[in-house]
This record gives sequence, C-alpha cells and structure tokens, in this order.
Amino acid sequence: MLDEFSKTLINERKKGVEVAPAWFTNSGETLPLDPTIIHSDVLDGYRNKVEFTVGRGYLPPRPGTSELWNPEGPVVVGFNRTNLSRGISFVENPEIIRVNSRQSVAVAKTFEELIRSCPGAEYSPFDKARNKGFWRILLYRESKTTKQVLICVVVSKATLENPVPPMSSEIKEKLVAKFGSGTELEGGLRVVSLSVITSDDLTGGYKEGDDWEILSGGGHYEEILCGLRFTVSPFAFFQVNTLVFEKMLALITEFAGIDSQTVLFDICCGTGAIGLCLSKNAKKVIGVELIEQAVENARHNVLVNSDQLLA
Repeated sequence: MLDEFSKTLINERKKGVEVAPAWFTNSGETLPLDPTIIHSDVLDGYRNKVEFTVGRGYLPPRPGTSELWNPEGPVVVGFNRTNLSRGISFVENPEIIRVNSRQSVAVAKTFEELIRSCPGAEYSPFDKARNKGFWRILLYRESKTTKQVLICVVVSKATLENPVPPMSSEIKEKLVAKFGSGTELEGGLRVVSLSVITSDDLTGGYKEGDDWEILSGGGHYEEILCGLRFTVSPFAFFQVNTLVFEKMLALITEFAGIDSQTVLFDICCGTGAIGLCLSKNAKKVIGVELIEQAVENARHNVLVNSDQLLA
C-alpha cells in the first residue's frame, strides 16, 4: 500500500499537481515509517462494537431441488457467510469470532431466542435479495472502562415492496424485559441504553436520519480514552479497539511532530476522539463531520472535558 502511495505521489509531483510532505523521501521508493506493528495487550474480545446480522442459518439443500442451500434455515443472529457468485447467503453463529466479547455473544444469543419467540411471517429476518423481512441488525456497544453497554435493534420500515408491520408493543416489552437499562451482564457490564432504529435502507443496514426510538435508558453510553470521557450514540463512529488506539495516538503525535504551533484538521471526526486526544499537544483542532448525532456527541465531549483540555 505504501509503495502504491509512493508511486502515485511521484507521478503527481511530475505533473505539478501535488507537493510532497517533508517526511517523504526523495527516492520515492519507500516511506520512513517504522515497520513495527503496534502490539495489542488483549487479543480476544477487544472490540467494543459489534453489528450482528439477523438472518437464516445454513441448512443442506432440500432433496429433489437444484438449490445450493435451504433458505428456510433457523433464525440466527451472527455474521454473514456468502458466496454471491453462487447465490449462497446465510448467517453463521458468532461464537467462532475471537475478537468479540463473551458478553456481546451472550446478548446475541438471548436476542436470537427472543426473535424466535415472535410468531408470524411478518416478523421474519430481512432478506436483501428480495428486499423482504423485518429483523435486520443487533447493534452492541460496550466500554471496557466505564462498563456501560448500549444495545440498539434495527428493523425494517414499511414500504410498498416490504409491507412489514411496525414493532408491536409486546415485542418492545420483551426487549425491555431482556435488555432494559440497568440490566446486569457478565463481567460487571450494565446496559444504559436500549433503542430501536427503523430503516428502509436497501442494503439491510441503517443510516443517519432513520427513525430512532429510545425504549429504555438514555440515548448513548460513555467511553474513556486517553483520560477523556466521551459520549457515544448509535449512529456515531468510535474506535473499536481503544487499547491499541491509545498507542496509535502516541505514535501519530511523534510521527507528525504535533506541538504548540500545530493546527490539526480532524476530518470525519465522529465523536471527536482523535482530535480531542491529540489536542493536548496541539495549538488548535478543527473537526469536520456530516453525521448530526456525531456532531452533537463531539460538542458534548468538548464541554465534558473542558477542564482537562484547557489545562
């Protein structure tokens, strides 16, 4: 990747449309970066965010058919395994993925049982190929430091092509009973936010501007990074491996030579994590972000940490 960057920059310099940064070598063949990979002290269960897909698990093809797999498999909350060129798409159980926490997998299994208890074809998993179905995603976010957990369920919004019903009050009550604010999880984790996003996104996902309803607790959870406290909402981006990210920030500070004369532009700043953490060494930080919820988080995070930032 670095070699391709070097070649592109050399060509652009020859055209006179690009200026090489000071740290770029004259030869252009290599970049003076330390090849050492940043070591993570934790290898298993380090992710603080998981998006579980709701879909159908694998079943062998039905006898006498030409199908490659049986699309009527059991409801599974896990991760996609697909071979679109062969028309194969099913959801695999999440236990085999090492980077996700035990707590997130336990929540996924409990959510899977809840979905299976909801009868009726109108509450079937969303099928991207047919643009049909109700259940889409289980969003799980946790903090290793504050021990707070945010859970958000993503379902389909009714359209002409996908006339699903709204989430019933009975289902909402079941969700609150299982994952309401104050629910204790293994390892001292505690749910502080439970909400529902309703989306008609054709990808099966969700996007900024979709309908969002808080069922229990607040609309965010809190994370601590570099000694600063951050508010994170469902739509906002935040680093998924905070332990390694803190090491990376130290490397960025050294590599970029950030000092009291440096003005930083934090492009796609999200909750402001990178900019705020680097601001301790910089003269000024300017954040740029399009997602409104993330901008609100970032502004709040500046206020919450104002004493440390001014110091």
